[in-house]
Amino acid sequence: MGSSRMFIRVLQYLRQKRLVAGTNLLIVGAGDAGAMIAREILNSQFCASKKLVGFIDDAKAKTGRLLLGAKVLGTRKEIGKIVERYKVNEIIIAMPSVAGDIIREIFQQCKSTGCIVKTLPGIYELIDGKVTVQQLRSVEIKDLLRRDPIKLDL
Repeated sequence: MGSSRMFIRVLQYLRQKRLVAGTNLLIVGAGDAGAMIAREILNSQFCASKKLVGFIDDAKAKTGRLLLGAKVLGTRKEIGKIVERYKVNEIIIAMPSVAGDIIREIFQQCKSTGCIVKTLPGIYELIDGKVTVQQLRSVEIKDLLRRDPIKLDL
């Protein structure tokens, strides 16, 4: 009897420790790209310490729905509140085909939360349909511009 209580306490301790030590992750974009990233995170040993808390999507009809066991928590206007409520540490922008001005706005909202912000490779890099967690990277200038940066000949 005493050992079963001890076992339950150890499990609770380990679960709590994992939540503290892990990374709470939010994906912006509940479309195909967001689902691919979520699937990869859920199935990858590389991401064992990452916990997907949910998705953000501008389609209000998706809010509250489940995608691969994670809820669509709201729209991009609610990013700040959602990050605070779910103690998010990292945000992945999974919107490879969205216009540059919208990506810049989303990036600014995400960056203002203090979270690590990563993005997917561009749409042309995703054509083969194979996206892995290792392909996630920090947001670069060309992601915000949605074109290659112009190089000046001086």
